[in-house]
Amino acid sequence: MGDTTGRGITNGGVGSVMGNYVVCGADLDAGYGIYTPGPCIGNVVVCAGTAQTGIYWTGAHGQVCLNNIVYNSTAGTTRGIYAVAAGRATMVMNNIVIGWSGAGGDGIECNANVGIIGYNAFYNNTNPYTISDMTFLDETANDVALGADPFTDAANGDFSLTAAGKTALRGLGWPGAYLGAHASTDGHITIGAVQYGEAEAGGGGAVSISPLKGNIG
Repeated sequence: MGDTTGRGITNGGVGSVMGNYVVCGADLDAGYGIYTPGPCIGNVVVCAGTAQTGIYWTGAHGQVCLNNIVYNSTAGTTRGIYAVAAGRATMVMNNIVIGWSGAGGDGIECNANVGIIGYNAFYNNTNPYTISDMTFLDETANDVALGADPFTDAANGDFSLTAAGKTALRGLGWPGAYLGAHASTDGHITIGAVQYGEAEAGGGGAVSISPLKGNIG
């Protein structure tokens, strides 16, 4: 995606935007990798301009922004995820945001009410959050502040996690376990788009890019 302004994906309704890989070229002066009011799940958005926003999410009641990766290879000055949400039932969780480290850069900006926010991971952002309205359920105490880039080779499009990245993020997404009679059932949900199952024995294991499906070998 290039030129001056634009959007990689525009969803005008409340249909799901899921499992996409979007690259915003350096010649894109401003714009959004994904623009959607509906569920935004399991996407990877790469930005190469300071004025670009990874995901512009206008989620209304009942909408979710989950398990995305937004990555800026420059010092972004806008926001990785711009949550223009206005509902008690909205969710912004399990996302990884990296690289909005320029003046005024925000990992996630919410400019209206948000229902639940937290379990997000941040690295190299000027601010992890700017939240200008009410949060109905604040789970940001479960966020992860990353000490390094967790990806194997983001510059060449490999967004699998390094060994250190797995240690930092694996199994720490929401929900961590189920309640009631199933309280001992670990969800094994990893923060971000790439999901890893139970700990591998002997270094083997399976990987899935879907936060909603089982592992694929």
